[in-house]
Amino acid sequence: MAITRSRRRRNGWIIAFAGATVVVVSFAHEVSTVAHHTPGVRASENGSFVALANGLVNSENNLDTHLASLAQGTGVSSRMSLLIALRVANAELDSLDSEASLLVGPTIHGGLDRQLSTLLLQRNAAYRQLLAYIAGTLQLPWASPPPTRPGTAQGVLLAGDATWGSERHTLEGRPGGTTLNPFSSTLASLALSQDLSSLGSRPTFALARNFSIAALEIQPAPLQAPRGTLSMPPVSTMSVTAALDNLAVDTQSVVVTFTVVSSKGGSSTVTRSAQIGPLNSVGLSTVNLTLTPGETGRLTVSATGDGVTRVRTYALVVAPPVPTG
Repeated sequence: MAITRSRRRRNGWIIAFAGATVVVVSFAHEVSTVAHHTPGVRASENGSFVALANGLVNSENNLDTHLASLAQGTGVSSRMSLLIALRVANAELDSLDSEASLLVGPTIHGGLDRQLSTLLLQRNAAYRQLLAYIAGTLQLPWASPPPTRPGTAQGVLLAGDATWGSERHTLEGRPGGTTLNPFSSTLASLALSQDLSSLGSRPTFALARNFSIAALEIQPAPLQAPRGTLSMPPVSTMSVTAALDNLAVDTQSVVVTFTVVSSKGGSSTVTRSAQIGPLNSVGLSTVNLTLTPGETGRLTVSATGDGVTRVRTYALVVAPPVPTG
């Protein structure tokens, strides 16, 4: 009987504690709900949202105006500066995405925070498409493929502008609320294909593919000889390394062929390939070419890519074998 009474007392305490917990949680929820609906708290929340929202809209509007100036060729003066500006704009969009995610909260009237966050992310994705279109049209190196036409992305910007045109008035007359700033859609209003065609025809923005064979390193080191002649010691192979300079503002694919032709008709050929970034350089891996001591011939290094060919040719003299007796 004592055990039964003890269990009853313990169960009673458990039930009482559970009931008290429910009351406390319910009271805390009511207090929180009431607090969030007091004019002072609501004004503070709305005011914070307005400041953050307007800051983001202004940042995107500045980006929109800047991209429109780039497309029309008024924001930069050369092909390289345009590529750099587009890459900076792409990084800014990543930052705007992160900030747009911070807009969402539980208490903004009409879910305006979620609506604006969604609109910003949609517009940022459209701007990325337009960046890829600008880069692709001007044959600038870009990580993502360009869309066939810019109209779809421009349509997203114009639709977002229209949607926000009415939604931005949602907080008017509410504590801490005001009319939020409108979106700019200057880039969406451009005849982008025509503007980029005009821009690409300017000498400083036109693609001019060009590269050079910057240097050759040969081992073993050639002996002293007239310019254009390689005088080699009596060896059966030589190693050649080439360095290439890309003189264009575009990524170039280059195939380099190393050929040794003997005066007696023998030959040795090795091929290397490389991709060179805009205004960048690359060193190829070493190739080994067969030689015949005592013979003469020719070394030809030919680099070809995107309709451009660069050739270096050297007369080759290999010393005769050293007598062993």
